[in-house]
Amino acid sequence: MNVSGRIPDALFNLTNLVNLNLSRNILNGSIPEDIHKLKHLRILSLDKNQFSGNITPSIGNLTNLTYLSLGTNRFSGGIPSTVGSLTLLEQLYIDSSGLSGPLPSDLANMTSLKKLWAFDNDFTGNLPESIGQLTNLTDLQIYGTSLEGPIPKNFSALTKLETLKLGDLSGADSNLSFLENMKSLFTLSLRNCQVADEIPTFLRNFSNLTYLDLSFNKMHGSIPNLFGKLTTLQYLFLGNNALSDLFPSEVLTENKNLTTVDVSFNNISGSLSSNDLRAGLSMNYIGTSMNRQSDSEPFLKCIEMESSPCTSNYPCMWNGRLLH
Repeated sequence: MNVSGRIPDALFNLTNLVNLNLSRNILNGSIPEDIHKLKHLRILSLDKNQFSGNITPSIGNLTNLTYLSLGTNRFSGGIPSTVGSLTLLEQLYIDSSGLSGPLPSDLANMTSLKKLWAFDNDFTGNLPESIGQLTNLTDLQIYGTSLEGPIPKNFSALTKLETLKLGDLSGADSNLSFLENMKSLFTLSLRNCQVADEIPTFLRNFSNLTYLDLSFNKMHGSIPNLFGKLTTLQYLFLGNNALSDLFPSEVLTENKNLTTVDVSFNNISGSLSSNDLRAGLSMNYIGTSMNRQSDSEPFLKCIEMESSPCTSNYPCMWNGRLLH
């Protein structure tokens, strides 16, 4: 709609309003304290605007909310602890919103929450254990922050997760044992989380998994051939770790659904032929000791990663298009 300016005071006279969607405009200023007057609101969408200032604590009085989207704004300060009063909330989007400070422990009170997006903010402190109490979560995404690990062990209770994206954690190392019972996962990304562990064999039980990213960690040991058995898996990113031993070609030959594999910058070795590097497969193994047989040269494709650009002498291709 391209509505600009501030939220007009007259709006807060609509006290029976149930759904307020002001997203994708050019609204600015702070969220007025009087928003608490809209006590019947179930859906509040203020994302993709230019709101600034602190998020008013009075937002915690909107106790009928099931959906709250504040992402892609220019807020400052932290999340008010009053959000813990939103016990009916099922979806909370605060991604790319300019927020900082710690994630409040009051999040643990939001036990109805199914989706939490908190990525691309300047959150600090430890990744809180309180999130592990949100056992109805199906989608959790926290990356691009200044949070520190380790990943809390009580995250193991989040067994309903279908999407888990954690990333860019500093501090103490993490291991992967908390994942063992998350068998509903479709997407699992723990990129740059200080994970110091071997690839766990229990991943063979993740029969829904389509996307796995464990890159930029401290993973060690060998790559198991279980990825060949995960026939739903399409994207596998293991680059920039300390993985070693032979690369199991069965991963490529048994799983025909794999379209993208990155094992670059590891200590792995092995030999790949054209039968392994089939047409339609993008594979990056630059920075390893892997050999390719001469007949596999036409199949060499190097994945252009945002944080790991190709530096080889080979042409870099994505979906058949020359990148450089």
